[in-house]
Amino acid sequence: MNYTRQTVHSLAETAEVLVRGRGYQIKTVEKNDNCVDVISTLPKSKDEILIRIITEPNLDSGTIGKQLVEEMQEHLEEEDYAKAILIGKSFTAGARSDMKQEDIEFINKEGNTINMINPLKLYPRIQTAVDNLCKTRCGKIPKSEKQCKGYNPNPKKCPTCNETGTIKKKGRENKCPECKGKAIEPRYTCDIRLLSDNADFHLKKGWTTLLKNDLEQLLKLQTKITTKPKLSEKIMKILTNN
Repeated sequence: MNYTRQTVHSLAETAEVLVRGRGYQIKTVEKNDNCVDVISTLPKSKDEILIRIITEPNLDSGTIGKQLVEEMQEHLEEEDYAKAILIGKSFTAGARSDMKQEDIEFINKEGNTINMINPLKLYPRIQTAVDNLCKTRCGKIPKSEKQCKGYNPNPKKCPTCNETGTIKKKGRENKCPECKGKAIEPRYTCDIRLLSDNADFHLKKGWTTLLKNDLEQLLKLQTKITTKPKLSEKIMKILTNN
């Protein structure tokens, strides 16, 4: 059974977020019988990491069973990888058990890739993502608030609701139709800066879950606007050509 193109693309995007989030450097992307193997390394390291994306599950239900895990184990015995990761739509209980025993990390389609990142490394990853996005979109990293091209020095205040964001109508508080409840224009029109400011606030509050969400949003934005070839595009191209 083959996954639909939409499912494979979703799995490829999961791999891309994982690679960007952990700072892996891609070495090769290869198509094999029922999968795509992405070989990567950590910066300043020669240790190789195998990320295997299953494109053709071995069960009619679309679930990945023990057979494909055993095939990966055999491959790992032949090669010297520092880490192995298997990405698929879903896994049987037996396959999950085998991977845990063999120390193979597995991520399913619905899994939150950001949860796989060490919380202590979340904010540095966020800072790196913001810097990269600023350089891609504006050509440089702003050193001050005013240097940000999306900075709004004189945000307009809503005269309709007197900066409250709501108006009273028939004794009820309703969202202001003029400002849509915002009361005042944001200080920034740049979504990158807004996400960066949110991350700063969430860090101060110690809200790890929201920091994970901040990073995920930044990585998705990075995937959209990057000028470099995307891993997900490489994977889909390889599958199309085979």
